[in-house]
Amino acid sequence: MFLKWLLECFYCFIISVGFCVIFNVKGKDVFYGGFGSALGCFLYLICQSRFGSIVGGYFIATVATTLYSEYMAVNRKKPSTIFLIPSIIPFVPGGIVFRAMSAWLNGDQNELLVQGRYSITVAGAIALGIIIGISFVRLQKSSIKLLRSKF
Repeated sequence: MFLKWLLECFYCFIISVGFCVIFNVKGKDVFYGGFGSALGCFLYLICQSRFGSIVGGYFIATVATTLYSEYMAVNRKKPSTIFLIPSIIPFVPGGIVFRAMSAWLNGDQNELLVQGRYSITVAGAIALGIIIGISFVRLQKSSIKLLRSKF
């Protein structure tokens, strides 16, 4: 099972490196963008197997990937989007949305409701994870700035 997880994380790494190349990310930042994706995939697989929640796994992985991207942005003095976007690309529910649209075109209302609800839930978990991760970092930065101004 660990070998399967390692292989999935490697695939996420390769996918993200490809998107880094497409987005013209330069130098070592390509590796860091791919590493963020592999980290998020590993956390997703742990949450999915440990707690049995796919949506919770997406949420935790996205929060961790967002925190990683913000840290790398400060560390590398680059915008966080060059690490965040390639890192969350493997989490985007493209296949689920495709199945929902296929069900809609075929007139299968039950399948459309199931796949549509699932894709909206996953997309919401990803969006909420990004919002919470960025808000946490911004709150931490403003707290540090406030403490430094007081003392």
